[in-house]
Amino acid sequence: MASRGGKAAMKALKFLVENGVVSQSDLIQALFASGMSEKQQVLFAWHFLPNEGSKQMSVVLGEEYWSSYPIAGVGLIVVHDDPAKGPHVLTLQEERGKTELKKIKGSRSFPMETCKEGECVFESLGRLIEEELPGMRELVVEPNPAGLFEVVDGVWLLVWWATMHEPALPIIDPCMDVSDFRWEPLTALVNGYPNLRHGALEPLVARKNGQRVVRDPFAVH
Repeated sequence: MASRGGKAAMKALKFLVENGVVSQSDLIQALFASGMSEKQQVLFAWHFLPNEGSKQMSVVLGEEYWSSYPIAGVGLIVVHDDPAKGPHVLTLQEERGKTELKKIKGSRSFPMETCKEGECVFESLGRLIEEELPGMRELVVEPNPAGLFEVVDGVWLLVWWATMHEPALPIIDPCMDVSDFRWEPLTALVNGYPNLRHGALEPLVARKNGQRVVRDPFAVH
């Protein structure tokens, strides 16, 4: 990662952008000209750029950047903001357990999908939506991922955020590995919700707090 001085410089640049002294596009150009690695550029963008700037960085780097991470799966947290009852998250019941992931049959989760060999994370996300969320035409997925989370030791999940204006439910084949889709209050899910799938809590807490969780798995393991 970058030096302490580099981080201080980026914080100063963020202040200049937020106060209209430096344009966001100038800051992005400065990142590309900084000599930092692509990973460092995106990590800085997520930490210090306004949301639109981090989105631009993610789109520019795209597949090549994300494919360099040891990501085992993707997840999608879909939120419907009920004016009367607050934010609700689309959840499902897992119909198949996986010992290696500490996934228990019957547990509840937001949609997750294992990446297939040779498949980039964007393809995995598209397949997740196609297979587990068919017919949800009003689904709006943010283009940049919201964070990396370690489901179990060494197994990393890349999570996106999405919204639905109306609380619709997907219509899926009963033979699928998931069932019983429901909209659950976000506050309930992060406060001792029974039978929550292992690894689902941290991404949900981050969503509740509006916090993008940025980590470099190579620096951890």
